[in-house]
Formats: sequence, C-alpha cells, structure tokens
Amino acid sequence: MKIKLQFVEGYHITAWKQPIEIETDDYPELKDLTKEEAIKYIKNNSEDMPFVEDGKPLNDWNLYEELMGQETELEKEKNYGWDIE
Repeated sequence: MKIKLQFVEGYHITAWKQPIEIETDDYPELKDLTKEEAIKYIKNNSEDMPFVEDGKPLNDWNLYEELMGQETELEKEKNYGWDIE
C-alpha cells in the first residue's frame, strides 16, 4: 500500500507600523482621560476621529487611516503549528 504524506506548516505574521505622536489637547474627546483611557478610546474610535496635523483637523483623513498608512517597521513570522497529512 502507498500513502502520500505531506508536511504542512502554518505561520502568523505580525507587522508593526512606524509610530505617530499625537497631541491629546487636539482631541476634545480625550480631554481629562488618563493615558490608558485615551489609548483605549482611540482603539475603539480611531476611524471616527479626524487626524489632526499642526493643530488643524483633516476632515477627509481619520486617525486610523494615518496609523495604517505608516511604513512597516518590523515583520515577524512565527511558526504556530505543523501537521502531516
């Protein structure tokens, strides 16, 4: 009897983007929040927050788009499993 064997590997790729720095004073919704609260708020609402450059909101560009548009800083591949089929 012949059986065909094949080794299968799976990978997970993580890419970090270049960081940006924002001034929380430019975002009224972040007023009076701690750093941790502000980061949580941004994670949940960045698509609805205009990107502010030089104190001026860019209404056609949001904070999420600015973060996603940054250059990739690091990519890492990690083997997360394998199997023989």
